[in-house]
Amino acid sequence: MAELWRQEAFRFYVMLAGCVGLLYLPVVGRYLRMLATMAHEGGHVLVALLLGEKPQKVELFRDTSGVALVETTAKWKALLVSMAGYLFTPCLAFVSFWMLRQGWQVLYLWIVVVLSVLFLLCYIRNGFGIFWCLCFVLLHGWLLYRDHPLWLDVMARIDAGVLFVDAVCSCLILLRVALKNPKQSGDAANIARFTHVPPLLTALGFTAFAVYMDYLCVIHFFPKWP
Repeated sequence: MAELWRQEAFRFYVMLAGCVGLLYLPVVGRYLRMLATMAHEGGHVLVALLLGEKPQKVELFRDTSGVALVETTAKWKALLVSMAGYLFTPCLAFVSFWMLRQGWQVLYLWIVVVLSVLFLLCYIRNGFGIFWCLCFVLLHGWLLYRDHPLWLDVMARIDAGVLFVDAVCSCLILLRVALKNPKQSGDAANIARFTHVPPLLTALGFTAFAVYMDYLCVIHFFPKWP
C-alpha cells in the first residue's frame, strides 16, 4: 500500500473518489458543495462588475442553493450576468486543476481564502451564508497556518474536485427542473425572459459546456493510470 501511495496517479484518483464520496454525505456533502454555490454566485458578481454594474448582495442557503441580486441598466447586461454562473464554475474547475498540475497547491488555497474573505465582506448578507463562509475561511486558514504539505494537498484537491463534480451535477439538476417546471429553472428561466429560448434548451447548453470543460480537465490534467 505504501508503494501504491507513492504513485501520483494512485493518490490522485483515491482523493478524487474520496471527494465524490464526501459530496454525498448528509452534512459534510452540503458543506462542501457550498463552495460550488459560492463560485456560481461569484460568476454572476464578477460579470456584473466587469460590465460596470452594481451587485447588491449574495445569499447562500442550507440546501446549497444561492442567489445574487444584481442591478443592471440594460437587458443585454442582465442576460450576460444570468449566463455567467453556470459557465463560470466549470471554467474555475479547469483553472483549479491547472494550478494543481503546476504544483501550486498553497498558492491556490491562498487565492481561495482571499477571494472568500472579499466575497464575505463585500457581498454575502444572510446569516447562514456568513456562518458557512466564516467556517470555510477558518478551516483553510488553519490548514495554511499548520503548513502540512499532505493536508494542504488534500484540501486543494477536495476544493478542485468539488468544482469539477458540481459543475456537471448542478447542470443536470437544472436540466431536471427545466424539464419538469421551466418557470422555476432559475438562470435558465431568466435567460428565457430576455431571449425566448426555452429553459430546457439553455440547460442543455450549460450541461454540454460543463461536460466539455470537465473533459478538458481529464485529458490535460488527470494523470494516466500506470
